[in-house]
Amino acid sequence: MTECTGWGEAIHMRQRSDRWFLQLCYAMVGLAVVALAIEQGKNATGRAIADNIPLVANPPGEEVSDLGEALRLIREGQDINYQGTSGDIAFDENGDVSGSFIIWTVAENGSIVQGEKVAV
Repeated sequence: MTECTGWGEAIHMRQRSDRWFLQLCYAMVGLAVVALAIEQGKNATGRAIADNIPLVANPPGEEVSDLGEALRLIREGQDINYQGTSGDIAFDENGDVSGSFIIWTVAENGSIVQGEKVAV
């Protein structure tokens, strides 16, 4: 599982809302991409973030889904292709997303189930 597992199980126990959990996972991936873009560009301005998102979330680069590992690789000067819980996405020059998203569900017992990929 990826970074949302622990959060999702805790939230599911309190919230009992699959949709709320799934939205949180995708939001966390978005925040991770922004944090990685800030680290890559050494700057938190909107322009720097926009310029660096493609550098941390697109090929080429080592595919990585762990945020800590991604930060370590950036700090070592390595190229990364961050892939979070949402699936194998890429950003074009306009910031639009292409690729696929993974459909996640929460089972009756509270476990997280990774489902099929859906192309965007």
